[in-house]
Amino acid sequence: MKKITVLFTLFISITCFNCSEKIKKNVLLIQELKTNISKTYNTEHVEVKLSTSDNNSILKISLEDSKFNDYSSKEKQSMANDIGTMALKYKDSLHQITQGELTFIDKTNYGLVKTSNSDSYNMY
Repeated sequence: MKKITVLFTLFISITCFNCSEKIKKNVLLIQELKTNISKTYNTEHVEVKLSTSDNNSILKISLEDSKFNDYSSKEKQSMANDIGTMALKYKDSLHQITQGELTFIDKTNYGLVKTSNSDSYNMY
């Protein structure tokens, strides 16, 4: 009985170690993508999220910077396409990215009241 318990514990430990390595790799790749977007578009307010279910992954990127408020829809869609192309460089390393969405967030603070507005564009 002790041998089975030890083998089971060893199996669980190895499995957890492999999962943690995969998660660590994904976090580093997402951080690298976030840094590249920040440098390319000269903004610090970038949020990158990767949602995974089964074999599908949805990449959601949010930019919160007032300098994008004056961009036209065409310019924002072009930017979404460019960021989508940038993200595809990580496609083999991350899960199969099937959808991508870029969201421009505009937040305004009026003292006691905060408002926000957002526009979303498909990256692919």
